[in-house]
Formats: sequence, structure tokens, C-alpha cells
Amino acid sequence: GIYHDQGTVKLEKTMSELNIDDIGGLSDTEKQATVEQLLQARSGIYHPSAYEVAAQTAHHPARGSFAPGTHFEYNNWDFNALGTIFKTFTKKTVFEALDADLSKPLQFEHFKVARDTSWVYEPSRSQHPAYVMRLSARDLGRVGLLMARNGRWKDKQIVSANWVKSSTTSYSSAGPGIGYGYMWWVGVDGWHFAQKFPTPIFSARGNFGQFLVIDPTRDLVLVHRVNSDPSNHADVGIAVFNKLLARILAAGPNLILPQK
Repeated sequence: GIYHDQGTVKLEKTMSELNIDDIGGLSDTEKQATVEQLLQARSGIYHPSAYEVAAQTAHHPARGSFAPGTHFEYNNWDFNALGTIFKTFTKKTVFEALDADLSKPLQFEHFKVARDTSWVYEPSRSQHPAYVMRLSARDLGRVGLLMARNGRWKDKQIVSANWVKSSTTSYSSAGPGIGYGYMWWVGVDGWHFAQKFPTPIFSARGNFGQFLVIDPTRDLVLVHRVNSDPSNHADVGIAVFNKLLARILAAGPNLILPQK
């Protein structure tokens, strides 16, 4: 979003124009997918990808089943390739930009690039590595506040309000009561995690049950963080988080809409 605002990242560019390919080659049709369609998980490219569990891979449609832009499918290939595309546009890695463009301006307390980021390569499956990061609850909460306040941090506009709106607009149905924007999950008719919110709501979701829920109207940010140590990680499902969220909302006497 920051680099799109600057004119560096161009969402209309296709895989063909950016010379993005993969093992065995993408088809001519797949190469017509745009950067925006990858952000929306609507690329139609179901090539094997790094850092994807077998159940997810098995769920994907066959290659060539859908033309770019016609079908939503949560797809690690789209997300991993976006990391390659980001570097193509900006000459920075995702992690370098995370550190320079978010960690420092948002005054992250705990984040360290060397400790909290890693690349996951599976060269037998794909040329595009996954980029795995770990943020503390406080640092993740800062990202939530940035989004809740339309891209503004204190007296500085970090990312434009237009980008915040575009990225948290639903372009696809991702199931009952849930839509999908640019890598954000978006509530439909106020529903999110089986809870009814009075105004627009959206979230980010990470591995093992990490959740960031953002209610911009009430300036409300909820961070759910679990132990993600690979050797002893917790795994909290959505059903469990639904119950916790319901209790948090019920317990908040001040969670009312501000007066106009």
C-alpha cells in the first residue's frame, strides 16, 4: 500500500509483464493474472507453493480450472509470489520494508528482523519462498491501530486512507458471513467470527490461531496471540476464539458507538 501510493507498485501489471514464472512454467492464461488479483487471492494460479499444508494443497482446484479474476481461493502461491513481486517493484524484501516502513515509524517494542523473520524455501515445489514473521501482541496491536485510524500514526499518514479502504473492501465471498479484500478478511453485514458488529469490521489471521480484529468505528483493536514456537506451539481454532471474542464484547461496558 505504501509503495502503491508512491506509484512504485502497479496493481494492474500482469505476471507476464513482470516476468513472474515458476517451475514447469505458468500457462499463457495464468500469466495474465494481475498483481491486484494475487492480493485478492483470485489469480487462478494453482501451482504448488512453499509453506502449504497437504490439506490446503488438496483443496485447490486443478490448474487451469478458473481464469484469473473469476474465482476466490485462499492460495499460498499468490501470497508467496507477491513477495517476489514486491522486491521486483521496490528492490527491497518484504522484511526490509517491514522494518523500515512499519517497525520504526510505529515504534515496535520487540521486533527484530534477524530473530523474528525467516524465509521458507521448497525448491522442488516453487521458486517463490514464503516469508514467515512473528510479532508480539503489542507490535501487532500497533498495526491494528494504524488500520483502525485510516493509515495514520500520531501526526503522520503512513499509508493512505484510500489504500486502507481498498484493502479492507470485500471482493469475494470466503464463506458464510466472511469476505476477502487485499489479504484482509472482511466482515459481511457486520458479521465476523460469529459475532454481530454494528459497523464494518475486518481482521488478519495467522498460523496456529493468531488473530487481529479491527473495529475502526469504535477505535477497537483485539489481538489474540498464541505460543508459536515450532517445537511446542499452541493451536487455537476459530471456534474457540469465537467464544472468547463473544465474552470480551459482552464484558465491555464501553463498547458502544461514539455519539455523532
